[in-house]
Amino acid sequence: MDSSTTDHGIFTAIAAFCTEKNGFEYGTFNQTLGYSANGTSDDWLYGDQATKNKIYSFTIEVGKSFYPAPALIFPYCDSLLDANLKMLKMAASYAEAIETGSDTLHSLSAEVNFSIKRYSIKEKSFTVSLEPLGFPEVPIIVSGAPIVYNDLAFLEDRSGGSIRYTVPASTANGTVVRFLLKVDNGSWTVTDTITKIFIGHTALSLACENTAEPNENITQASALYPGIRVSAAIETSKDQDWFYIDNEIGKENIRILLSGLPSDFDMELRDPDGQVVAIAENAGLANDTIVFNTLRTGRYYLRIYGFHNAFDKYRCYSLSGTLGSGRFAEPVPGKFKKVSGGNTVAFSLSPVPANDEIRVIARSGKRQQIMWMLVDNTGKLYQKGGETLETGISGFSVNLRYLPTGVYLLKFFSKEGYWMPASLSLIKK
Repeated sequence: MDSSTTDHGIFTAIAAFCTEKNGFEYGTFNQTLGYSANGTSDDWLYGDQATKNKIYSFTIEVGKSFYPAPALIFPYCDSLLDANLKMLKMAASYAEAIETGSDTLHSLSAEVNFSIKRYSIKEKSFTVSLEPLGFPEVPIIVSGAPIVYNDLAFLEDRSGGSIRYTVPASTANGTVVRFLLKVDNGSWTVTDTITKIFIGHTALSLACENTAEPNENITQASALYPGIRVSAAIETSKDQDWFYIDNEIGKENIRILLSGLPSDFDMELRDPDGQVVAIAENAGLANDTIVFNTLRTGRYYLRIYGFHNAFDKYRCYSLSGTLGSGRFAEPVPGKFKKVSGGNTVAFSLSPVPANDEIRVIARSGKRQQIMWMLVDNTGKLYQKGGETLETGISGFSVNLRYLPTGVYLLKFFSKEGYWMPASLSLIKK
């Protein structure tokens, strides 16, 4: 037939969804191969003339021939894994809610903000609710009612959902607050664990009890236990504080929060070999957050230091760490530092995730030379290079074509020493 059937739109939507990751071409036989497969019948059908109006075939053909080389069979199968998992979601009454808010809690009453996406082809009602975790240590009260979605379209991703909750006034800064974000379809429930760090109280004192000292170097590093807030101070221009945190199997991923800053302090994270793997250096008194998602377990070290030898003899900063099995969201970049000569520098990456190439966009306050290194979560070096940044906006590309799939860190260094090292995470698909 010369015109599309009423099912053409839904088949196209399914095909587009299933090929998001592998990039396969999709469409009818005419659209992809240039010829009809079933005479005058709709090319989405595949069957004999007697039963064609009862068979709706949706097949995937991989490779350049019907009989691929043996060495290509497993790669072809791997390329369909994501599509097969998506097929399962579409066949079931499945929807998923994703938390979209900050990873910190700044008041006793707040909302968990989320978006919800329907994956199931079959129309279904979905109920989103919030269940507190952590009783009796943190008695969270969920005051917001569950939200019912009856009108989600197939593959619709709807934002704007929120459910209110409160925590007790006695909740200390650095306390980890946890919830389950639940989507119920009437038969079973999909859940996602939400973790936030409470930093709602501001308390300054005339004196600071710096109990972590002495911890001036890596061999004197003081313990940072997950979920336990530590108060410490950078008391002189030459002072620096070292801490360590141990991750474990099942809780490999690390998130560190440096907050309540009396002066401009920064931090860096080092792996068990002592190599720097992450840096947080927001400007001024803004909180610093390090997120390091990894598969490697062991003892990781933190160094807290003053930017341009900043210190405060009388007031403490707060430090807390969280471990998790799920990947922590990357922190939202804050204001970048202004250093000598009024120079500023900021980096961003696009696209994320990336395939064969990633574009680095730089905003620089002056013309200068930089060096960059591409490493994985173990610190293994894959690439390095140098570039010249022009005043204003400039950019360059990094080739990822032969890089294995995974999470990497792109580190930038000022060749002339105008600013502290910076780093950004990237995902290679």
